Amino acid sequence: MLRNSMQTSRKTNVSRLLRVAAVVAAMSLITACSGAVNDTGTETADGNGTEPVSASPLDNFVENGLTLTYIVDPPNVYEADDGTITGASAEAIKAILAKLDITNLSYQNVPFDTTIPTLTSGRAELTSFIFNIKPDRCSEVAFANPVYIDRDGAMVQKGNPKNISSYDDLVADESIKIASLRGDAHLDWFKAYNIADSRVQQFDGLPQAIDAVVTGRADVYINGMVNLAGGLLQGGDDVEIAAPFDGPIIDGEEMLSIGSFATSYDNIDLLNAINAGIVDMINSGELGEIMGPLGYPASGVPDPTMTAKSICPDAPWPAGYIDLAG
Repeated sequence: MLRNSMQTSRKTNVSRLLRVAAVVAAMSLITACSGAVNDTGTETADGNGTEPVSASPLDNFVENGLTLTYIVDPPNVYEADDGTITGASAEAIKAILAKLDITNLSYQNVPFDTTIPTLTSGRAELTSFIFNIKPDRCSEVAFANPVYIDRDGAMVQKGNPKNISSYDDLVADESIKIASLRGDAHLDWFKAYNIADSRVQQFDGLPQAIDAVVTGRADVYINGMVNLAGGLLQGGDDVEIAAPFDGPIIDGEEMLSIGSFATSYDNIDLLNAINAGIVDMINSGELGEIMGPLGYPASGVPDPTMTAKSICPDAPWPAGYIDLAG
């Protein structure tokens, strides 16, 4: 479960950020301390050796590019009319990777619930969309530092015929049919409220979930407010966002969608470099400047000292992981 009670320092840890920057710089200059490098690309100890130059852990991605997964989830990520992958999170990760000289990007469209197997199998290296950081997911993949925090909302048919204004309403009226994404974190929250699985319809993507509400096959679609705002573009005049709406309260605390990108634990050097970029772009305001006009208000950008490890302290973080928590 994700909570908004993370015990994070409110002061930027400059020394840790500089440490990461030094690591990233060292990865590209790793041979400098072990001898001269001749023009054939071989390292020379005292000018006479012929050992091969040690490559940066990121060199493979710089030279050969990397593959990112995407789902149709505007304004998070989606395919533009010209076929390019765009959206608030897609543009943010492009900017972060560009600072690492990783610009050769390819994309693989996958159902949301196959995202983690796609990463752990090596069929893709990184997500281009942000999704909830949860302990069970952290046990399988490594999340980058949070880039956005969002509250829950409800999309309903125009006029809100079921008068849905809270999770308690979902519990009280057992006739309410709920739409959700397959594998979504909200499924855990429904269980916490003892909402029967038979009342929840799971869909592979946002368009299908919105269509279920439009056509009356579902009475409500539950997700973060930003996701629902993007869904309004598809639902048009047939749907609206319920207001007011009280999100899930579990053990006395509001559950929040705390999202970021994910990769395999095998790509820990890539993760460290991305984390350093996220901290830098939050501190400079660049992250909000990129995501804001694309549908993610800057008010949802988290404090730069919040890390995935602070949310998932028991995850299998390897020795090479650099925790930027203040």
